[in-house]
Amino acid sequence: MSTHRADPKDLAILQQLLKPQGEFVSGEAIASEVGISRTAVGKRVAGFRGQGWTIEAVPNRGYRVDRWPDDLQPLRVRAALTTRRLGHEYLFVDQLDSTNSYLTRAAAEGAEDGTVVVAGKQTAGRGRLGRRWYSGKDNLCFSALFRPQLAPSAASTLTLASAVAVAETVEHYLQAQPLVKWPNDVLWRGRKLCGILLELGAEVERVLYVVVGIGLNVNARRFPAEIEGVATSLAQVAGRRFSRAEVLLTLLERLEHWVDRNLSEGAKPVIERWLDFAPWIGEQVTVRQGAEQVSVKALGLTPSGGLQIRRADGSIGELLAGDLLLKERP
Repeated sequence: MSTHRADPKDLAILQQLLKPQGEFVSGEAIASEVGISRTAVGKRVAGFRGQGWTIEAVPNRGYRVDRWPDDLQPLRVRAALTTRRLGHEYLFVDQLDSTNSYLTRAAAEGAEDGTVVVAGKQTAGRGRLGRRWYSGKDNLCFSALFRPQLAPSAASTLTLASAVAVAETVEHYLQAQPLVKWPNDVLWRGRKLCGILLELGAEVERVLYVVVGIGLNVNARRFPAEIEGVATSLAQVAGRRFSRAEVLLTLLERLEHWVDRNLSEGAKPVIERWLDFAPWIGEQVTVRQGAEQVSVKALGLTPSGGLQIRRADGSIGELLAGDLLLKERP
């Protein structure tokens, strides 16, 4: 297993280069800020070029970044982060069984709040209800670690916050609104764009950590036969490829925003935003629990993130688990 972290000096240089957004930065200013010689700056810039960065150098003006590499390497992502803490501890692994499994183990060993683990490829990606998650090399698979001050009973709303973050990211890149299926699947015209798996470690009265795993289909053009008719990707919808690094950066910013709002303001704003992506609320839906299927009316979400329903006999209830089957929408 090959793991990658950003070199602190390289990261500091690139952050200096990217601050002015397209303007030149003198080698002397970079050297002074980072604490190395101008010669050392030049050598490191040459190394960046070998990694796919296009950096212009002009005498008496300095350096300017013209093009960034399209990869998920730590240097590329960390240099452009806009979050306060999420992703500042960032690990890229070429191949993993599951980012959730890896980060859950790391969380139990003391990994810090905000740690993000990204896999180039997963061999045993996991979804909800014990399902396997397809993790092709053109897609985005990562897990994020949070250490919230929450009671275990309140942690489920972080799943809704994660779904909102993904839905807003998809909306940004497709310029159209996706659909969220309770509790956290993000769909495009009935086909699945993203899956989210939340796992936590907790004591009786407090959460120790929450691991949010996200698998977003970004550039996949084909899927395994068993999911070909039920999955789609941003690239399939838009007819073009996307930068996975840019998608990840947007998603991390949105994820931090909504998790923080959930923790500081409670579930109400998260639920209100989640409902914006759920036009099927108010309709009849089919709920599958094991081998049983039942038709109910979806009324909304409860404060704890459960699905409020009206049964055929008129009684009101709350679903805490299950699989929804929705009517296909145009």
